Amino acid sequence: MLRLGIVGCGKVTTMFHLKAIEEVEEVTVAAVADLDRARMEAVKRRSGADRGYTDLGELLTDPEVEAVAVNTPPRFHEETVLESMRAGRHVLCEKPLAQSIEGCTRIKEAQSDSGLVVLPVHNYAFTPCLKTALGIVRSGEIGEIRKIGLRFDNNLWSYGPKTNFRTRDAFGIVEDILPHALSVAQAFAGPIKVVEEARGWRKSYDVVDNLSLALVTEGGVRVEGSVNWT
Repeated sequence: MLRLGIVGCGKVTTMFHLKAIEEVEEVTVAAVADLDRARMEAVKRRSGADRGYTDLGELLTDPEVEAVAVNTPPRFHEETVLESMRAGRHVLCEKPLAQSIEGCTRIKEAQSDSGLVVLPVHNYAFTPCLKTALGIVRSGEIGEIRKIGLRFDNNLWSYGPKTNFRTRDAFGIVEDILPHALSVAQAFAGPIKVVEEARGWRKSYDVVDNLSLALVTEGGVRVEGSVNWT
């Protein structure tokens, strides 16, 4: 049984992570943490966790916590992941791992040195539909992939206004929906080699809320598409 500590008790935790954890017999929530005590207490009750904290350090020194799920706003991801590894905990982190290439590199190096597991959350990575589609493609049944078209649309309806950092943080849709789109594209076509175009604009929010892009993978597959909030 893996004993999990959840850091961040907002909508991502309550709408998605807790539901998923309930379906996995091998995982139990040992502790939760959030700066907002009311949110923390609500998730503690719902998850059945024995302990709740408003301080990350206290959760990371809890001997019952073996792994940490980082569900905070993205600007806190890098340091929370690094602190968790320094405390000897495996990490499941909502995307993005960090807000810069340098930050991701620091996490990669720390993970390599520690031998701990660090897994970024990509919504479709383990879904049956993606597994089936990848099987068909790899079998050669439909031939060679030469081009991928992507479109991911508005998901803001599911979040509340109180802490909707998505429409306030600098990177907007780039760090919210785009990572999921790119993870699917790379599952089919391999790593991105060239960014030919990435054009973002602000339509309804003070951050980039629409983005079009054209990429080429290492295998020569062209990826074109858009991600949109409005």
